[in-house]
Amino acid sequence: MPLLTLPFPTINPVLVAFGPLAIRWYALSYIAGLILGWALIRRILAANSLWGAARRPSPASIDDLLVYCAIGVIVGGRLGNVLFYDPGYYFAHPVEIFKIWEGGMAFHGGLIGALIGILLFSWRYRAPALTVLDLACLAAPIGIFFGRIANFIKPELIGRPTDVPWAVVFPGTDGLPRHPSQIYEALLEGLAPFVFLLIAARFGALRRPGLVTGAFGGSILGRHFDFEPRVNEALQLAREYELHAGIDVSDGLSLDLSRISAASGCGALLQLDKVPIAEAARELSAQRAGGLTPLDHALADGEDFELILAVPAAEADRILRDQPLGVQVTCIGEFVSSPGLWEQLPGGGRREIIPRGWEHTMA
Repeated sequence: MPLLTLPFPTINPVLVAFGPLAIRWYALSYIAGLILGWALIRRILAANSLWGAARRPSPASIDDLLVYCAIGVIVGGRLGNVLFYDPGYYFAHPVEIFKIWEGGMAFHGGLIGALIGILLFSWRYRAPALTVLDLACLAAPIGIFFGRIANFIKPELIGRPTDVPWAVVFPGTDGLPRHPSQIYEALLEGLAPFVFLLIAARFGALRRPGLVTGAFGGSILGRHFDFEPRVNEALQLAREYELHAGIDVSDGLSLDLSRISAASGCGALLQLDKVPIAEAARELSAQRAGGLTPLDHALADGEDFELILAVPAAEADRILRDQPLGVQVTCIGEFVSSPGLWEQLPGGGRREIIPRGWEHTMA
């Protein structure tokens, strides 16, 4: 038993209500993140000493960046909640999709929407995309901090049972004291990166486009410095072929594949000899002790914005034959009815693969 258990504080998830219109803490966290991030970016753009000769957008244009990101966050966050968490309900009741005042926003959907807004802004104002992403990454920890606090207030994304003195008994659970993981993440994903990135900017990181983005994402071997978002490739494939599902590989191939499989109620059978091995994976295997092979790194390290797609067999044959993109498309296995992640062995057998990658839950 814990020495001390903290009861969950009584916090109404609705900050204020005007008739049917309610302003929730979760919505306020989005608003605070956007406005404070906008103010920070304007201040940074005005500081010539941080930039050297690097190109940057004008401070005045950042007002429009706020609009692009706000629309992207709201639309992406709402659609993410609709598509990721309860698509069956919303497709049966489409009017409910528009009732954002009743709550229901997904962080990852908002992140994707913000990224699309940033890319559209960069294209519209002919601003260096990596520089705009650097600015967004400097501001992002503010929104993450407030978003995790909103997760705590709701409450959601609760931690595992524990006996630490600061354990919290959350309402609507089994009554066990649990880690306040939302607070951990607010500090470790919000406050700590914010301080670190500001220090990096002070020491000239903004003079090298992509450096702040790489630092924010925890890039290995500079992978974030020259990433290639696969947005256009995904849209092209969706237009020309029948796709059933997809996910971007940001936390590790095996981990993200296990997630999309679990969400679809199935498993995945991999042909490991078909998994593409990036040169970065070979470098990591050669540089680091611990005995991890290039394949181990390919399965567990984040290859940012690469895509896993679930495609009907006939369509997969067409895509592999056509190779319609500027990058190679590879078939690495198939989805199967047996839950879990499996390796295809010679002779028809299979062996379980333990998913590994970056886990965002801190407790």
